[in-house]
Amino acid sequence: MTQKELLQNMSLSLQGEVSLMLNSEWLSKVSFFREFLDEMSACGDSNSAEAYRACIADIARAMDTMALSQSDKFMKVQRLHIVHKGLIAVSDTVYRTGDVWGEDFIL
Repeated sequence: MTQKELLQNMSLSLQGEVSLMLNSEWLSKVSFFREFLDEMSACGDSNSAEAYRACIADIARAMDTMALSQSDKFMKVQRLHIVHKGLIAVSDTVYRTGDVWGEDFIL
């Protein structure tokens, strides 16, 4: 069972809480989402904070997972990439667990 399938079987409130815990490391590395998290924190435990958590759950459900081996190549442009585990070399840069790139394509 995938993370996406597990989330779909949870209540909306629990989806938001679990999505936030699972994705907070990389969310804080993308400026748009970092500001989003700051706004959510400022709301405290209000209904507004619940709306932010629901949005994070929506983002988590929309994400797709891709596993690569050492010799695999991919050319996915205009997408946000998140390294969940391992290392990946892109051009002259090596990304590690928790690193993100492609955040400039988020509108």
